[in-house]
Amino acid sequence: MLPKIAQIDISPIRLISWRRNLRQLVACLVLLSLAACTSSPKRVDGEIPFDKDSMINLADTFRTAGDYGSALRLYHRAAKENPEDTRSRLALADLYTQLRTLAVAEKYYKEVLALKPQHDIATIGLAQSLIGQNKPEEAISLLQSIAPSPQNAIKLYNSRGLAYDLNGQQNKAQMEYARGLDIAPDNISIINNFALSLAIETEYAPAIQLLSQIVNKNMGKNRARANLAMIYVMSGEEEAAADLIRLDHPEEHVEQQIQQYRWINTLTQHEKAQAIFLGLKNFRKNPQSKDEAPQTATSEQKSPVTKTLSSEQQKLLTLLQEEEEIVSQPKHDTTLDQKQSPADHNKQEMPAPADDDTLPPSSTEITSSHGNRVNTIETPIVSPPKEENVFLVQLGSYLSQSKAEQGWFHLQRKHADLFAEKAPYYKTITGKDGQSLIRLFVDGTGLKETAHNFCHALKEAGGDCFVLLTTR
Repeated sequence: MLPKIAQIDISPIRLISWRRNLRQLVACLVLLSLAACTSSPKRVDGEIPFDKDSMINLADTFRTAGDYGSALRLYHRAAKENPEDTRSRLALADLYTQLRTLAVAEKYYKEVLALKPQHDIATIGLAQSLIGQNKPEEAISLLQSIAPSPQNAIKLYNSRGLAYDLNGQQNKAQMEYARGLDIAPDNISIINNFALSLAIETEYAPAIQLLSQIVNKNMGKNRARANLAMIYVMSGEEEAAADLIRLDHPEEHVEQQIQQYRWINTLTQHEKAQAIFLGLKNFRKNPQSKDEAPQTATSEQKSPVTKTLSSEQQKLLTLLQEEEEIVSQPKHDTTLDQKQSPADHNKQEMPAPADDDTLPPSSTEITSSHGNRVNTIETPIVSPPKEENVFLVQLGSYLSQSKAEQGWFHLQRKHADLFAEKAPYYKTITGKDGQSLIRLFVDGTGLKETAHNFCHALKEAGGDCFVLLTTR
């Protein structure tokens, strides 16, 4: 006869009790293990002092698990009990950056650098927090003091590029991105930022080519597709943009996204950089509803993007105010360059209008508070002879009229059949510093279908071109 098996009580109440006891046991074991690491069990401010490294290691574990509140408490305590410790302060700076509280992150990066001035990681982190607060000149000064190394090169080049882009120096930005791609050709963050920088200068063909590589390889996913869709809208390819947007959004959101990208395209070059990389939106009338969050595509860079805190993050920071006075962080849509004039300040502070408000006309006047080279955008400031929007095939951009003419003659010789009955159209774009750029188009391709057919034929013959919606 088999012995009778005892019945185990597995009622819900008993299970809850077991789980609660298990959690308490684990917590006790962690506390005991930490306390065992100390040589002196005396209490400090009513709490048992733990070994600094063990405390930070436990905080790292909480952070990895997404328990930011517990992580921050332990980091704060480690920093408070160890005034000369850089590890806890660097961890605080990085986590506050992750929480988009960039003014607080800046404070802790500076504390690290006060203790260890040659700390490259903290210097780059501080620069990224300044970039996110729209202080590119300060960031550039910091980043120029760092020598590239195998450990920091990619982040350094990417951060320099962002700072130069926000400072209106797209040429320098693109050189930094190119250096980064020499080291890491498939780095999604740098490719995204490089393409966006080109688009800001209306160099749509290479921008589309860069992002298409990511999208075709299914790298970067939503972010790269959003950026590519924005650039398609900026270049006049709204149908291609709509196809991409539909991959990530329902049909009713497609037009809303396109409208937002159209609005970005009305901004000056300097404003475009701020809207794209920082998400700023209160430059002038924005087509988006006041009740909706901005839908602008942003760069892949994770740290320096300033955003409004989520409710969960806000609760977390409110909780932490009991431990330390936290510097308040302004909302990103009211961040202004400190050197802007009162007129520019008022223009940027305008609230976003309702959906039925019309967009303002774009202007070729670019207010650069930094005095750097800034090119103008397409729409002319003088309107007496009304210009029409046409689809033209752009063949290239040149620094002088003579070089543009040489480019045309070279294409005529190389592709004689295609260019036999075509004529060139030159368009001069002049920046505020007086530097001119000559764009070379194929004349007589004003219709969209005609322009696309010609460009397709040229590409089939080994040439390069793209279709641009522009004025003439």
